[in-house]
Formats: sequence, structure tokens, C-alpha cells
Amino acid sequence: MDEEVSENKIPSKAWEEANAWAVRMDDQSDDSELQAAFESWLATSPSHAEEYEKAKSALSEMTRPELVEAFLDEEQIMGNGFSRRSVIPRFYGALAAAASIALIFGLAAFYIGHPEGEIQRSATAKLEVLTLPDGSTLELDAASAVELVFDESQRTVRLLSGSAVFDIEEDIRPFEVLVGDHRIRDIGTVFSVSLRTGIENIESERVPFTVAVEEGEVEVSRIDDETSSPLSLFAGQKTELIPEVAKLPEPQAIELESFAPWRKGEYRYQDRPLSEVLADLQRHCQGRIFIEDEWLSEQRVTGILKVDNLDEAFAVLARVLPLKMIREGDERIEILRVDS
Repeated sequence: MDEEVSENKIPSKAWEEANAWAVRMDDQSDDSELQAAFESWLATSPSHAEEYEKAKSALSEMTRPELVEAFLDEEQIMGNGFSRRSVIPRFYGALAAAASIALIFGLAAFYIGHPEGEIQRSATAKLEVLTLPDGSTLELDAASAVELVFDESQRTVRLLSGSAVFDIEEDIRPFEVLVGDHRIRDIGTVFSVSLRTGIENIESERVPFTVAVEEGEVEVSRIDDETSSPLSLFAGQKTELIPEVAKLPEPQAIELESFAPWRKGEYRYQDRPLSEVLADLQRHCQGRIFIEDEWLSEQRVTGILKVDNLDEAFAVLARVLPLKMIREGDERIEILRVDS
């Protein structure tokens, strides 16, 4: 059955990103750096390849020659110095408005609305340390991504996937990190932000995320709420935020040695679902991890997993949960329940 889309439905992040990649790869497929970034994005989640194929199919359908010709004729822009590709976005907009299928432009419209944004991504199994234009330092977990917007009035970073640690330099401009519908404002500090996505890659900006502070202070608030007081977090504190919950949660104490443990090649869990654990392991795994057993994916995990040896990490999980790992070449890893 075809997916029914209503105008109130929020498209998944994977779907939005897939649409943006479909447009970019159609236009610049011979760009080697772009191809490498695209392959890194594909490896981030099992759902990306499927969503990309859907996006390519939708793009192909919406740019059929007869549809483009009809739009060009109506706009009467032939011979006025416009190329066909230069009017495709206008064609998309008109067609989507008429047919109520504007999802094809989800992320593409986001980029157009943020022309100064720069996307930075880390590769699978590789951490990245970046020096930002203001001298601040950004550390990215493996297979993570951010959008940077720096100009004369703002320093803004949007976390698109994965986890990041920020070490902020003082500046008269505010430093803000955007995650979904929340804003984290720096008050001179070192802090981390981690999206708590599952292996199924549910909407990455509509999932819980954790903010933890190693030094200094941050303020957390909802972007759509300008009246409520922000939540202040100080060194040694963290909080987990849920998009659907308007009330900001109380801070919790953390041990500083457990701050952003992925920087040391490990992940620490306290009663987290297996799906979330597998999502972290996927960031370090070249093959795709699949789990179709819903009961198994919700089983809870507490402990420490090191990612320098993924086979050992899976073996640890198999010792505490009724599961087994089956490799299918280098491209697929399937997690199955073991009947007791």
C-alpha cells in the first residue's frame, strides 16, 4: 500500500535527507568528494538506501519531460536566459502545491532557506575534530553530521545526526546548538549533545536527545516557547529531552569520567533499549545492521561496550541477551532472537 501523506505529517529525517541527496547526485554525480559523502551517509543507517531509492523514483516521476515542458510553457520563460535546471525548483513548488506532495522538497527547501549553512560529516568508524570559524572546537562521533551557520551576528550549529562535543570560545555573538525543536545556548562551556536514535533510524530530529555539561553552563529551551524560563545545566549535570514533552526535565548528576565516552572508543548504557545500542554500533560498522524482532529490539542494556572490536561487542550483547549475530558477507549483519 502506498504511504498516505497528509499536510500535517512531519517527514522523517531520512526521507528529507534522501530527497536532498537525490537532487544533488542527479546534478553532481561525477563529484568524487560528493560521492564519498553520499556513501558515508548511506552507511549511517539501513533505512537510507531504501529512502534514497524512493526519492530517486519520485524525482524521476516529477521531472518527466512532458511535465517540465508544460510548466515551462506556462511560465513563459523559454528564451529568457533560464536553463531548465534553473527553473526545476519553481516547477517542483508549483507541482507540489497542486498535488499536495511537497515532501520531495523537505530538505532541499531547508538548504535553500539556509544558504550560508555548511554541512560537516564524519565517516563511519572515524571521529572528527573540527576548528570552527570562531576558534571553538567541535568533536564529532563516527557517522555524525552538523550544519554550521556562522556570520557577523550568530554562531549556530544544528545537530543532524549522531553526537558532538563543543568547546566554546568567548565571543560577543551567542553560540547555539539546535536539536529538533530545542535550543541549547552556551554560557562559556564544554558540553555534549547526543541524539538517542534507534537502529531503525526513526525521525532523527523527533527523538530523545541528551545534553551533558563537562565545564561551565548551558541553557536549554524550546524554540517555540519564548515565555518559559530555560533550563540551566552546570558542570557534572545532564538531562534527556523528549520532543513531544513541553516541560523541561530536571537535571541529573553525571560522573565526569562518563562524559562523551565515545571519544575514548566506548559507549556506556544505563537501561537503554537494544535498538539504541545497535544504532551506536552501526556508526562503526561498514555493513548494515538489521533487527526485525520488535521484542528483542526493546530489550534493555546496561554496561560498557568498546567499539575497537565489533565482534567482541556483539559477543558481549549475546552473553546478556537472547540474541545471535549472523554475518552475510561484508554488507549485512542480522541480529536474531535465540529461543531459550
